[in-house]
Amino acid sequence: MTVVMIFLAAVPSVLYERWENTYFPDDNIMSIIFKNPIEPVEEDWVTYRYDRDGNWQSTEISGITYLSQNDPRWSGLTIGGYTVAHSGCSPSVGAMLVNRVCSVDLTPYDIGKEFYEWNYMNSGREGTSPKVWKKLGQEYDLRYVNHLSEEGFIQALQSGWIVVMSVQGPPFTRESTADQWISHTILVYGLNSAGSANVMDPYSSYNTRAFNAQELFEMRVKLFDASNTGAVHAFAPKA
Repeated sequence: MTVVMIFLAAVPSVLYERWENTYFPDDNIMSIIFKNPIEPVEEDWVTYRYDRDGNWQSTEISGITYLSQNDPRWSGLTIGGYTVAHSGCSPSVGAMLVNRVCSVDLTPYDIGKEFYEWNYMNSGREGTSPKVWKKLGQEYDLRYVNHLSEEGFIQALQSGWIVVMSVQGPPFTRESTADQWISHTILVYGLNSAGSANVMDPYSSYNTRAFNAQELFEMRVKLFDASNTGAVHAFAPKA
């Protein structure tokens, strides 16, 4: 596994907060799940299944097209001096999200250029700030909640919301060390009665598969829990 999958490449954990505050402004984007109820998504691409007694069994989302940051159509294109292949996990996830929810056809490069123009990607140093997700929700007129607890995460998946998550450690990244702090961005959606959710990993087709949702939540970047954004963000169309 190489550094091309790194979301904040080679940033020591002790320097993360300084990196974030230096390159990206504090936008007061704290948004707690209990202040933003997760209402079910009512769209033709979201299917809810129930048993005979009306008990929920699964939530399925169709029509999300997988996009890889390593796709040769855009992997070598640069944004702020860094290639999509090397720094494009967040815009790849952003493109998958927006394409499904807004019925558009954008590439990771398209979204990456927007992230850069908003000064949230590769601005002074390689990486994308998790603060970008509120801005994305505003620009594309989406419902948005962040700082999700495990309960809120499960509720969002069950309710047909699409989740963006910052993750750390195997199988998504190497373990971070004092010398090299690594995280990655993935898309999570759908849930079944066994507790499995679907993942789209823009770096790894192998990791684009089902994971246990509770185990997945434990892979979040816990360092972000102490910041304004949290590591878990959920999106849905406006009701």
